[in-house]
Amino acid sequence: MEFESRIEKKHAHFFKIDWVWAALLFLFIFTQDGFCQEDDFDTKMWLEQELSHSFNDKLSYKLIFNERFYDDITTWEEFYVDTGISYKPFSWLVLNPMYRHKRADFNTSKEAVENRYHINVELIAKLKHLTLESRSRYEYRTFEDSETKHRFLERIRVSVPLPWKINDKNVEAFFSDELNYDLDTDASTHHEMMLGTKLPFSKKFTMKVYYGHELKYNNESWGYNTHILGISTVHNF
Repeated sequence: MEFESRIEKKHAHFFKIDWVWAALLFLFIFTQDGFCQEDDFDTKMWLEQELSHSFNDKLSYKLIFNERFYDDITTWEEFYVDTGISYKPFSWLVLNPMYRHKRADFNTSKEAVENRYHINVELIAKLKHLTLESRSRYEYRTFEDSETKHRFLERIRVSVPLPWKINDKNVEAFFSDELNYDLDTDASTHHEMMLGTKLPFSKKFTMKVYYGHELKYNNESWGYNTHILGISTVHNF
């Protein structure tokens, strides 16, 4: 029995490692030979800091700061602040109404202000070692000098615990795929994939480090390639 238990643990270990390598391979193939036309390249950095306070097991408040840099991480592209609540009435459902104040082309003469209201509906399922999450988001976007816009986003994320631990909690690997749909033009305009790790340093502080790949649809083709280096932290109070 002890020998069989060791074999099962070893199989689980290799399953987790194989999953990570498969995701890396898929992301590499897609970014090299996907449906995009590789005529534009850029490298961005996304930095996110989330402050969260739980009122109980179901309800929490969130305040999120996000800074994004582009042009090979030399120019400040966006700065925005999200605020809202996260409500989890069931273990498989999360509701997340949010307000976002966004400034694009931050600190330049082209700076544009956007006020965005969005609602996230997230479904969660656990399948042995895997956690599957499906998030749907509707966005109502208002601007100072242009018309109101509407957008729908759908994200699928898969996460799995790795055989390494921090303070008795497993480090996690995750892979996500998100597609944005412009409801005003009736077309998909934006696609993101991310692969990274979640590091549970303590009950009050976690960090995600990830690589992402972004595509944008312009002039009737997917022609804008962006490589993203991201760091996201969560502070629970």
